[in-house]
Amino acid sequence: MYSALAQFPVYQKTVVLDSSFGSRKQLVKELRGANLFMHIVEAQSFRHGLAVLAERTADACVIGTSVALEKAVDFVRLGRTAVGGEACAFIAVVGAEPSEADRERLQRLYDAGVHRVVDAGCTKRHLIKEVLSAVHEDYVASEKQRNRGLLASNLDAVSKALASAAQHLATLELGLGSGGEAALDSKEHIFKALQLVLGERMPEAEDRILVQYIADWLVARTTQSDRGATEELRRRLLTTILTVS
Repeated sequence: MYSALAQFPVYQKTVVLDSSFGSRKQLVKELRGANLFMHIVEAQSFRHGLAVLAERTADACVIGTSVALEKAVDFVRLGRTAVGGEACAFIAVVGAEPSEADRERLQRLYDAGVHRVVDAGCTKRHLIKEVLSAVHEDYVASEKQRNRGLLASNLDAVSKALASAAQHLATLELGLGSGGEAALDSKEHIFKALQLVLGERMPEAEDRILVQYIADWLVARTTQSDRGATEELRRRLLTTILTVS
């Protein structure tokens, strides 16, 4: 799925935190050789690393073997806060193959929010693959979270608009055609009521779709249960918003 060596930099920036000059330089060398990031920032200290992450321009943060577990846990926890919900994958490189007891301790890294724990003895190709995979997965997860937030806010706005529109529609009679469909003049009445409620907040094309959904909902309430008709309206609204988002 991923190439361990990129022809051009794939991402903008990574931060490398390692208190040992030698191991830090080795990490930087391997990351630079893979050509994944345009910029590799060597954190000069714990505080400097957090300051760089707070700029919210880093795609990844790689923590080297010389950082003690307790400090690594604290750094990941504070680093996740510093990026403020933006996509940034945290990868911790650990020393030898961990024992069962070590695995329990390393779980604290995952609990703090680290995306990958990589054995320092692994091949360069494996390290780069894990870094790239972590960054990609975090971007996907962040995008889904962003869409869920957008969907929630959109649904809240639509729900309030529908509630207000219902008050205006309460005095209107629904005209039905010979086939049971909403008559044109009824749709125009509904559209005007919605315009009164929504104002200029939605493009006309989306208004027309919403009008059609409400017209169908009003018709459905005369031929099936109110609950069934409302569930179908909710499903169509969800589908539309997800498609737009």
